[in-house]
Order: sequence, then C-alpha cells, then structure tokens
Amino acid sequence: MKTTIVYFSGTGNTWYVAQEIKTSLQNKGVDAQCYSIENPIFEDDQNLESLITTADNIIFGFPTYASDVPWPMQKFFKRLPQLNSSKDTAVFCTQAFGSGDGALIADKYLKDKGYFIKQTAHFNMSNNFYVPVFIRVFPVGDQEKIRKRNAKATEKVQTFAAKIVSGEQSIIGDNFFGHLIGNVQRGHFDALIKKINNLLIVDHSLCTNCNQCLKFCPEQNITENDSKITINDNCCSCMRCYQLCPVLAINITNKTTDAKKYPRFKGPTKSFKISELTK
Repeated sequence: MKTTIVYFSGTGNTWYVAQEIKTSLQNKGVDAQCYSIENPIFEDDQNLESLITTADNIIFGFPTYASDVPWPMQKFFKRLPQLNSSKDTAVFCTQAFGSGDGALIADKYLKDKGYFIKQTAHFNMSNNFYVPVFIRVFPVGDQEKIRKRNAKATEKVQTFAAKIVSGEQSIIGDNFFGHLIGNVQRGHFDALIKKINNLLIVDHSLCTNCNQCLKFCPEQNITENDSKITINDNCCSCMRCYQLCPVLAINITNKTTDAKKYPRFKGPTKSFKISELTK
C-alpha cells in the first residue's frame, strides 16, 4: 500500500500532524511519504501528477481558517490532476477548537476530479490566532501545554491511521450541526483575511533584514524595498510571518509588541524550524 500525504501548514501544527500520520502508517507497514505543497517538487505539474496517480491513496491536510480551506491549499487543489477512476482519499484539518465540517469542505474541490473522501479527522492544536482583533480564547500556552496538545493529537492519529489502513469509512462533520457550524464560520472567511492583512505592521527599528518572512511567505506577499520589509495586499492569514519572526518585528497592531500578553506560537516543538514547512 502506497500512500502520499500532502499538506499545507502555516506555523507548524499541520506539519506536526502530517509527520505523525506518516510515522503511524509506516509503523503499520505502509509505504507513506509526506510533502508540503510548498516543496519545490510541486513546481512541476508532471511531478505532481506522478506523486498523486502512483499512490494507492492520498491524504490531504491543512489548517482550517473559519472552517474553510486556506488559499494556498485551494490553489493546490485546483492544480490536482483529473483522475480516470476514483481514488480513496483522507482529509484532516487542524483547528483551535471546532470547525464543524472543516475537513469535509475539501470535497467541493476534490469530488469532481475523482478523489473520493473516505475518512476525515479534526485535530485540536495550539492556537495561532491569539491576537487583539479576535476573541482571545485558547491562548498558546507554555511548552508543557503545547506538548500535551501534541500528545493528544498523536494519540488521535493512531485511530485515524488505522481507519485509513483498514479502509473503514469515517466522516466527521457530515451532519446538520457540522454543516451549520461550518457555514456560519465560513461566512467570515474573507473578512478575516482582509482584517489580518490590513493590521499587519513592521517595526523597522527591530527588523534585522533576515528576510525569513519574505523567503517563506506562501503567497509571496512580502517584499523588500530600500532595505525595508513591506507587507502587501495578498495575505492568506497563515500567521507565519507574525508568529515566526525571530525578533518580533512583525505585529498585528501595536498591542502585540507586548509579548507577555500576546505570546507567539513558535512551532509545535522546541526544535521546529520554519524551513520544515517547505519540505
């Protein structure tokens, strides 16, 4: 059994779950490979088609934003090859608390291309939207709290992976309340993205011009002019530049300069590096 896992991760949560799924499947004897949609291998459509069509089943993962699929993942879905026959597919999403049908909403991009969603899963992970402009619940927490959330996700991965291996159909959120919650939250998706984009600011007195934000922005929304970083108008709200700036030079209003009140999410593990998100 050959499985290809393809995911988008803004700040590391989805990356973490994808790696855990790969490990769990490999431990069950599955030939599982894992790729970020930002991996250079996907720049070539032939490589994309080969990785998808030669797999026995596919797993897609993404963080859910207001119960919707992030823009980078939407664009990736639209590039997927049309299949001649239906291929079993699993979809998982990461979330701060609840997204209703957050993983199943991927079906609107996949169904007509021949990807049959057989399993979905939702993983509650550390919140990376703990900022002034939103209701501040589910704070990031210290390393121990992050570790505990990760441990619960890893435990849930075992069940998810077992269902994929056995072929058991298991769909989360495909009911009245799941669709209701999802539809209500998705009504705020575009406004959420616009609000974040408009409120991102750069403190040039702190910026060291490491260009990490520019290099790793999934939408190429950050540029450098006259040695000054500029955030443009195509933000996808992945929160990567804000959360992972090494000197906290990127903020969401001036309030977030108070790192004690608004702690940043620096990734799911102490050893995590931003470069992991593009492999």
